[in-house]
Amino acid sequence: MPSFKNYRSRSSFVACAFLLTLGLSSCEDQPSVTSKGPQKPKLNKLDRPITLLVSPFRSQLKEVFQAVGQALSRRLGVPVTVKVSKSYEASIKVLEEDKGDLYFLPALSYLRAENKSSDMRVLVSEEIRATLYDRAVLVVKSNSPARKVKDLKDKRFALVSRNSASGYLFPRVCLKRHGLEPNKVLSKEKVVFAKDHDRAMKLLLEGKVDVAATYDWAITEASGRLRSGLRVIAWSEPLPHSLLVGSAKLTEDEAELIQFAFLSLSREKAEDVHAIEAMELIGITGFSVLPYSALEPLRRMDEENSP
Repeated sequence: MPSFKNYRSRSSFVACAFLLTLGLSSCEDQPSVTSKGPQKPKLNKLDRPITLLVSPFRSQLKEVFQAVGQALSRRLGVPVTVKVSKSYEASIKVLEEDKGDLYFLPALSYLRAENKSSDMRVLVSEEIRATLYDRAVLVVKSNSPARKVKDLKDKRFALVSRNSASGYLFPRVCLKRHGLEPNKVLSKEKVVFAKDHDRAMKLLLEGKVDVAATYDWAITEASGRLRSGLRVIAWSEPLPHSLLVGSAKLTEDEAELIQFAFLSLSREKAEDVHAIEAMELIGITGFSVLPYSALEPLRRMDEENSP
């Protein structure tokens, strides 16, 4: 079976996740996502139903992907069943055991399962506000006395999951880079695992924690509710959004058809409007093919966090 690398040559889209709403304009220049359409696949439809398993890293995912599943079902000619895993860890386990046909999950979750599931392939990455990348951030309220990373050593943190890049891996690496001991700063007594990014921001906004570890678009959405009430203490280099991973059970032709179905979703097509509107509720504006090299920053960060 072909691996992820067999699909990366179709196109390479890179876009910068701007943090201008929070005054963070120091983002590397990167080419915009292009509008080049996907290549037409060999198959017109599948010959069996498929299951799409979704990691629960954001709220509303089940409703959103039910709508996406309906659009896919029309394009693939078969029923598409959508299931949301109970946790990040559960989504990694089903990926390792290859219990579904498609998996939508954070890039770090894919990387951690990749060694056990090398025959699976990444088909597309989500676009958030027309970008393929975001930044992990450590954010506080604007009235917090904390202004730099070293000020966070005695603060209460909202993390997401141990398998979240922005909600766990980045804070540990960031603290380590600034001379702090992650295990001490992020001790059990000072950490709440929120399970998803929306809840992490909710805990911060309600004053139940001092710091939230999340990603930039989550705080952009929250700042709309709190106006200028947030301050970013640290942010990462651009990291890839969530990925759609195809099972090792898929043939190459089946994988190409599914990839085409995601890439060709369009507001201009009446049958896709419901799915597009649902996606936009959580900031997803489309799907694109991601270059394999885009995963390297996450690999390096994961290695840096290793004992």
